[in-house]
Amino acid sequence: MWNASLHTACRDYYDPLVKASVLDGSGKISSAQAGRMVDETIGRRLKHREEAKRATISRQTVRNIILRANLAPPPDKEPMSVDTLHIQLDEKHVHTQGTDDNSHEVKAAVIHTGVENVAGERNRLANRRVLAETESAYRLRQKLPDHITTHYESERLRRIIVSGDGAGWIKHSTADLRLHRDMEVTYVLDRFHTDRAINHITPHPNIRAHLKTCVRQGDRKHFRDVVRALERDEPERALMIRGKADYIERHWGAIQNQKDPRFTGCSMESLISHVFAAVFTDRPKGYSRPMMTKLLELRTLEVNGEDLKALYLKRHTGYETSKRLEDSHNSFQEKNPLPGKNWMRDLFKRINQGGFPLQSYS
Repeated sequence: MWNASLHTACRDYYDPLVKASVLDGSGKISSAQAGRMVDETIGRRLKHREEAKRATISRQTVRNIILRANLAPPPDKEPMSVDTLHIQLDEKHVHTQGTDDNSHEVKAAVIHTGVENVAGERNRLANRRVLAETESAYRLRQKLPDHITTHYESERLRRIIVSGDGAGWIKHSTADLRLHRDMEVTYVLDRFHTDRAINHITPHPNIRAHLKTCVRQGDRKHFRDVVRALERDEPERALMIRGKADYIERHWGAIQNQKDPRFTGCSMESLISHVFAAVFTDRPKGYSRPMMTKLLELRTLEVNGEDLKALYLKRHTGYETSKRLEDSHNSFQEKNPLPGKNWMRDLFKRINQGGFPLQSYS
């Protein structure tokens, strides 16, 4: 099932399942790694040297497969009815090449309905959905209300809690999320950036703990007194101290919102690291702008729990799901664990028995 198809007339040597496997792999790892993974799988299925050469997937072929893929997301499910919605926002800088050699920002949003326990002290975000955009913050801000009205019963939604690092586009996004007059939108500066700013003000553990206590208790006057004392005693660090203290004061109200019992924390930094940084910044300047946009689309589909292989087969071959192909492939491999002398004859015998309905490959 993994062999290279002989579609020489259209200069296309790979069947839809091979292409779908490339896309499926590129949603989890880099496109180059996905190509090598599928290439090695094909090579193990082929016996003759010339056939193995035709099965080799070059980096350019992998790129072309990914760029030409047009995946249609599955139809929307019934809108959820929830009282409170949580939205976490952040950005990731990705270097590009072949266009302008500049760094581009990937704007990302995580929408969830709260935190649920998995096992012991391990928790996860309930009903998590990830949205991302490479064009601009404005495009992502447009996506958010559309997503909410499509996937949630917005008339029953009473509050939205937005959290992030205090960037201007994050704070301004709250104005787009008040969908009706009875909805309350609250912005919260996450604890990670709050604590990091305080840690930059002073390296002394005791003073850090004292400043954090002042901030969390809302004692603004005492906080300012300690900062002024630090500026006087450490003039060489006065610029750093003043910058981080101003950051805390600009977001004082957003920091106090951390006390809201409905605020479940902000895990956006870890999500950016695991979902986007693991693919996009592991290889600096490794992507063109079109490739970055396409991989971002595949990555968001993957982390949202979609089956990329099934989506590709449905879009490009008419298959509703890839399960029939996988079941047939697994059944054939169980009966034929290693390619034998007559592997090609056995393969076509299996096709004639209805195991691989190739007519949908056209």
